[in-house]
Amino acid sequence: MRKKPKDIDCDNSAVAQFALMEIAAGQGDFERAAEAKRQLERLGVIVRFKGKLQRRYREAERAIARRRPTVLEDRAERSSR
Repeated sequence: MRKKPKDIDCDNSAVAQFALMEIAAGQGDFERAAEAKRQLERLGVIVRFKGKLQRRYREAERAIARRRPTVLEDRAERSSR
């Protein structure tokens, strides 16, 4: 009988994050791809792009940063719960 593979912790898997980044970029979802790129950097994997892709990722990263609450806002929201 074949054994089932263990569940993969995608948040801490560089391979899974790289796959998510590539799939999202292929579908034109650069905000999702930029988030996966950020997770890769958290895991110690530095990804660099050149040309048009570099510009698209920078724009997506800026959009994510504008939407993301600051540390103080995040703490205030947690304390109000």
